[in-house]
Amino acid sequence: MRISKKVLCAGAVIVFGTALQANAQTGAAKIRACVLPTGGTRIVTGYESCKSNETLLEWNVSGPQGPQGPEGPAGPPGSTGSGSGGPRVVNASGGEVGPLLDRGSAVLSLPSGRKSYAQLFPNGRGAGWTMTQYYLTTDCSGDAYLAWNTFEELIPETIVLNGGAFAIVPGSLASRVVRTKKVFGDAGLGACQAASGVSTMTSRFDFYLPGDLNLFYPLSVQ
Repeated sequence: MRISKKVLCAGAVIVFGTALQANAQTGAAKIRACVLPTGGTRIVTGYESCKSNETLLEWNVSGPQGPQGPEGPAGPPGSTGSGSGGPRVVNASGGEVGPLLDRGSAVLSLPSGRKSYAQLFPNGRGAGWTMTQYYLTTDCSGDAYLAWNTFEELIPETIVLNGGAFAIVPGSLASRVVRTKKVFGDAGLGACQAASGVSTMTSRFDFYLPGDLNLFYPLSVQ
């Protein structure tokens, strides 16, 4: 049975259309061209097919990955951050307090060797600031805790008052039943008082005098 060229050409269009859809689905990007018997070439796009006297050629837009090239030269050194050689907070006698984090806080090196951060003011904390210490006993004996209403930080906070600094101990945040409390202020630690007797999120702390942390005001940034 003879099959006409028109039927063959239609079959080619159907086959090629199917291949083109497959290429579109797989994301393969190809360039298509029709080559004339004389050697001339024309680029075709989309679903356009070659004429009966032309030959279809296809090639990929991107070739296979080549071998890895040699390593390039080293780039220039980056800028130094505040953790190493950046702005640092110093006290009134020129002693270093720690790296500056932002306009109002700095990293502290605690006497225990642990790192903490604190909000600092150049001329010291104002009078009247207080901190409440909570106890699990009925007579303010034993370990004291600070109420803490948020998640502990990667670098826990140190709360600085005029009379001393409370450095939060990392990993100590827990729900505890607090029964008594004492208020610490500029005059020192107050009398024992009854607390709520309910569970409160609290953290352990280490207490330091301002001089233990080199906090001799006024402070400056260098």
